[in-house]
Amino acid sequence: MQIFGALFLSIVVGYVAVMAAQLRRQFVIARQAEELSLKLLQTQLEAASLLKSQREESQLMWNGFRDFQVHGTVGEAKNITSFYLLPHDGKSLPKFQPGQSLILRLLLPGSDDPIERRYPISSSPSPDYFRITLRRTVGDPVSDFLHKEVTQHTILKVGAPRGEFCIDPTLYRPLALIADDVGIAPFMSMIESVVATHARRSITLIYSVRNQEEHAMRHRLNELEDLYHNLRVITVFQDGAPSIGCDHTGSVSIEMLQSLLKSNNFEFFVCGSNSMVTNTKSALRRWGVSRWNLFTEAIETEISTAAESTSSHAVPASTPAPETRSVVSSIRNAANVVASTPATKTATAAALVLVPAAVGSLG
Repeated sequence: MQIFGALFLSIVVGYVAVMAAQLRRQFVIARQAEELSLKLLQTQLEAASLLKSQREESQLMWNGFRDFQVHGTVGEAKNITSFYLLPHDGKSLPKFQPGQSLILRLLLPGSDDPIERRYPISSSPSPDYFRITLRRTVGDPVSDFLHKEVTQHTILKVGAPRGEFCIDPTLYRPLALIADDVGIAPFMSMIESVVATHARRSITLIYSVRNQEEHAMRHRLNELEDLYHNLRVITVFQDGAPSIGCDHTGSVSIEMLQSLLKSNNFEFFVCGSNSMVTNTKSALRRWGVSRWNLFTEAIETEISTAAESTSSHAVPASTPAPETRSVVSSIRNAANVVASTPATKTATAAALVLVPAAVGSLG
């Protein structure tokens, strides 16, 4: 009897231990499921807050053209000038992606047809003003008009920022920016934005100009290099005459890029004249740079009528809103990260039903 009693007792103890283990496991799973639900809820709240702020920003955008007053101009180099544009109505300006451009609609003297030109924004996002930087080109009536006729207090018609030649300042992949002439304009916006956001993104700027006289933004670049230790500025003088501020002479070749960068593990942005952009793009592709990591923008010099320019820059109506895509992506990524823990896979299946609801509300 004692043997049977001991056996029975051991069975009972074992059963209780198994039940206790199962209850503990269920408790752990329930707690992890609760944590997952709370994290997903927090992500949804953050996403909703982000979407609200982005929608508020988008409401600052405008259709068509808005009056801007030229607050002042600054000579950056020989025949290169920056124009500071303030909204005439005094309202705040929207945030834009560093590298985007403005469309100016101009009515030249003696002409009945407005002309539209696209100019990269050369300042970092500000609620108060835009800065554009452009060259005065011989024989170009538009640049002649802007440099000769436009003065402080002139009112210009300006379209909202647009374009896909832009960066996210907060990412970590190193940037290689290659510019010639006024191709430096969008890169000034990119660099100033990275510095302003206190990001850690490494930037190498290779800037090719004819000579010291045409070295635009030199002093500002020096200031930014002092402020931001992850910025490296390399200046190339094309005329082959070394002088102050010159690091290399000649043309920017693939051999020069390989020597300066050591590897092609960069996000490459190339901006400037058509010939430079075309040649550099081909050289980088031969070096093995993926088209996914190579972005180019040629500075436009041709004149277009208002109708032609408007249609060429129209945004397709079917394009999903970028902020919606980013918010939905952040929700799904957060859910997937939490769901990767083996012990919470079962609980995750139930908790993930929160995500479609969030996606639907964002749409």
